[in-house]
Amino acid sequence: MTKKEDAPAPPSIEELEAKGQAPWKGPGPDNRISKWTFNDLYAQLNDFFQQHLALSDDRYYHILTAWTLSTWRVEDWRAMGPLMLIGPVSSGKTTVLECLEEVAYRGVRGGSMSNATMFRLSHEYTPTLNTRRHRHFSTSVTRRAAKSGVW
Repeated sequence: MTKKEDAPAPPSIEELEAKGQAPWKGPGPDNRISKWTFNDLYAQLNDFFQQHLALSDDRYYHILTAWTLSTWRVEDWRAMGPLMLIGPVSSGKTTVLECLEEVAYRGVRGGSMSNATMFRLSHEYTPTLNTRRHRHFSTSVTRRAAKSGVW
């Protein structure tokens, strides 16, 4: 019997990004961003969400902005909570995820991603996984939330 070879190590983040094979989008070529203050970033990001989304409450733009900025510090913390989007069909949840994919730290939209793939990707590369888990909420819960004026 031959000795089993160890599985090859996954490629590094730098290798994936250099080859254009990373599942997330890289930063654009604009180097001016290093001169921005936190307030500049917050205002630009908040404006981005207001231009691309139609949310029912202006506070939701600030929640999205603050959560998105926190994704860029995920490696500094032990844990970080996911953003949960709950709403009826055609309420804009996917549009929010598409926007987050553009601006969150290593944003990856994992529509049909298996749990194993999500855990492996998360463990190796610490991306921001933007997924929809609508199946976990019953129709009655969604209806009650809609009737209560949450949306």
